[in-house]
Amino acid sequence: MDVTFWRRCGSCKKEIGFNTVYQACSVSSCGKFVFCSVDCWNQHNPVMNHKSAWAEEKRSPRREDFVPDEAHQVRRIVVPPKSADAPKSHSALETEVLIVGDAFGALTSALARFEPQTYTDSFISATAIRRNTKGREVLSRLADLAGTFDLVLMKIPKNMSFFEDILCHLTGHLNPSSQVVCGAMVKHLAGSSFDLLEKYLGPVTTSLARKKARLLFTSFTKAQVPSPYPMRVKIEGFEKEFLHHSNLFSREKLDVGTRFFLEHLPRGTYQTILDLGCANGVVGIKAKLLNPGAKVIFSDESFMAIESAKANYQSFFTDPADFLWTNCYEEQAAESLDLVLCNPPFHQQHTIGD
Repeated sequence: MDVTFWRRCGSCKKEIGFNTVYQACSVSSCGKFVFCSVDCWNQHNPVMNHKSAWAEEKRSPRREDFVPDEAHQVRRIVVPPKSADAPKSHSALETEVLIVGDAFGALTSALARFEPQTYTDSFISATAIRRNTKGREVLSRLADLAGTFDLVLMKIPKNMSFFEDILCHLTGHLNPSSQVVCGAMVKHLAGSSFDLLEKYLGPVTTSLARKKARLLFTSFTKAQVPSPYPMRVKIEGFEKEFLHHSNLFSREKLDVGTRFFLEHLPRGTYQTILDLGCANGVVGIKAKLLNPGAKVIFSDESFMAIESAKANYQSFFTDPADFLWTNCYEEQAAESLDLVLCNPPFHQQHTIGD
């Protein structure tokens, strides 16, 4: 195919011709982007959140010196058109779809005819998706992803370790023709999300911003890699290491609030203790060490938090405990607790909730 232009502008997608002046970002990690004007570079700068950067004027290569690069072409989502006569079975549509981070089921509902797999770590999201899609299955373990996906739709999470974990698992479920589309609000779009996508999947292109949101497109050109998560962390004051899955808050060390809280946990004749919003379970484990006769219940809205707390508790104790993936302590028996330990705030992506 004859190439009629060199690259597309990273902001407005206008074609930049050969032997033409263009603008590049002074930050070396942004070398994948080129811009047709300083105004277009100005649109890029706040998205990447550069502390100090400027536009550098350069000139594109001559046509005779250029070697076409498939990575520079714009990527588009290709979904088979809906036909009233087409059967609605999955095999007939021949498109394997994965949805990651569907907050309340809007995407899962809209793409129901493709029978997508849907993954979330959030109990609240999983519950909403099931209710809004009349009981569709929702996956809570990345290890449960099955098959090879033609299209992956993902909302980029706030936690970049979680994002990295997801991408690593995806490398075992993609092929070169797979398309991955990630969405995020511009103000929440971290520069490291571009780096992680290129590290694990392939070159990234972007859409124009619309209503303060932007899409990132990529396809799979890399190799399958194992995830570096869960990780083990040494916590001061405990003899054994803690296991931390990727979507834990302050997963590399204890935050100041938790350290302070641990110093003031009570001793008493407690029979049942609840660690509410348990994360890695360190508060409940410390409470059990101080009150060995008590039964401890761990609850959290994050499935990875429950998995982490369960593994950590079992490394310290042999007697049983309860682990609840739920919203707070919903649908449990009234007046069943002697002590509730809670270390707020609770984070729902970029929102601090009640």
